[in-house]
Amino acid sequence: MLPCRFKKITLLSYAWILFALACPLSAQHVLINESLYDTPGVDEPAQLFTELCGTPGVSLSGWSLVGISGATGGVYRTVHLSGTIPNDGCYIIANTDDSSYVDRNLNLGVGEGIDWYDAGGPSGDDCDGIELRHGVSVIDRVCYGICAPGHVCNGEGDSNAPDAYPVGSLSYSLSRCPDREDTDNNALDWVIALPTPGSRNQCPCQTLHLSIGQAQEDTTDGTPIHAGEFVSLRGIATVSSDVFNPQETDFYIQDDNAGINIRCNPSSTSVMAGDCVVVEGWVSHTGGLCQIISEGPDPCIPILDVTEHTSTPSPIEIDCRTARVSGEHYEGLLVKLICVTIVGGDPWPETGQNAELAVIDGTGLFDIYIDPDTDIDGQVEPDAPVSITGILSQQDSTSPYTENYRLLPRSWSDFVSCSRTDDVPVPFPQHLQLTGCYPNPFNARTKIVFTVARPVVVAVQIFDLLGRQVMKSSVAVFSPGEHIYIWDGTNQTGKTVSAGIYFVQLNMGTASATGKLLFLK
Repeated sequence: MLPCRFKKITLLSYAWILFALACPLSAQHVLINESLYDTPGVDEPAQLFTELCGTPGVSLSGWSLVGISGATGGVYRTVHLSGTIPNDGCYIIANTDDSSYVDRNLNLGVGEGIDWYDAGGPSGDDCDGIELRHGVSVIDRVCYGICAPGHVCNGEGDSNAPDAYPVGSLSYSLSRCPDREDTDNNALDWVIALPTPGSRNQCPCQTLHLSIGQAQEDTTDGTPIHAGEFVSLRGIATVSSDVFNPQETDFYIQDDNAGINIRCNPSSTSVMAGDCVVVEGWVSHTGGLCQIISEGPDPCIPILDVTEHTSTPSPIEIDCRTARVSGEHYEGLLVKLICVTIVGGDPWPETGQNAELAVIDGTGLFDIYIDPDTDIDGQVEPDAPVSITGILSQQDSTSPYTENYRLLPRSWSDFVSCSRTDDVPVPFPQHLQLTGCYPNPFNARTKIVFTVARPVVVAVQIFDLLGRQVMKSSVAVFSPGEHIYIWDGTNQTGKTVSAGIYFVQLNMGTASATGKLLFLK
């Protein structure tokens, strides 16, 4: 396990869960969504309201709101409704007129209209309720507060919602969270929150405490499963927060199994490599790179807290093919490419310049990105194999985001001559190898990746399930190492083939290699 001991942190953050209409309300469906119903001391009936939400256009003729006494279970007040649910889906009943949000003005005073009973106070526990009825049928029932001995007001799910009274004054109401969703359990559906008549309910922050691997988990289209959710993560920083972008806080953390990018507005908290940190923010992604960001819906409050300092994790040693083919597995982690040679890409960067370089080992090519905010640009380009440590990142613009991984060295010290280490170079292949086809399955084009030991012409053939050749081509390669042939799913005449399973066969003299492809439409 990583040597971090995290201090206990009191979370004072709140979130706004934006699920309005996530579960579409069925036709003719109406429910109680929010109620500011009573206050301690002298009532202010002009500020009280009850909000109904439902299917726009539903007539409320024959509907009523009914106050239920928690002491007896009997009805103490009935408010008959009229009109229809408006286009915004919410209908608000109040005791006075306020054109900014009120749909039905009762013009009633203290102890009338929607001035529902409070539930308890200094004199002791109590409970009361509100029912929404259609004719004699109870459509929705909200019981709130703790019932005193002998009192009865049993809410949906055999449980009651909380009571706003103990929180105080007109500052809070009872609100459904998530907004407009109903599980038929008052304890689960209702919270005490700031009043939001006519707007989405403001709910307590739902912070998901995840491992970094859980935060990194993707859907089939390559986007994070928890995208847009507010999460709390813990890990060790593998790079200082001012290395890659001094204008904002941009760094990476990892735990025993996974790593992730942290990107937020400039923070007063400076993070050094080796710091144990707690991060709270919203899950996002840019170009396939999973991130935790600091911008999201109020009232969640992002947190960046350094709890202690320890040693920076050792890099995981991988080869170029592993970095390329299994990039998603290593994304965000500190890794090390052993004895690679710079063979192409941009020119080595001058001071203040960036560069995208290609390096090669015995398994193929991989990309290295030199960030101009590091101290690498302006150094003398290595003219011999080097081992390079850095963070595996990604910059892919197309779903499902399974390509364009690259290594981000953090400093010039991440480049180490193989002659000064015990690193053993990955040997180049001694024959033809088909190292992979990706993406696979594919529906537009796939890259057929192969390695050779010497300059040669490689024949490429595609066969269908019946063994019929559908395409034949050749690739002239002028250097040993990895090469790519792209097949766009067309046959020898340029016509797109049918969806199904195909086989690719590579031939180099007497050597051959075969792989399977799945073409989708």
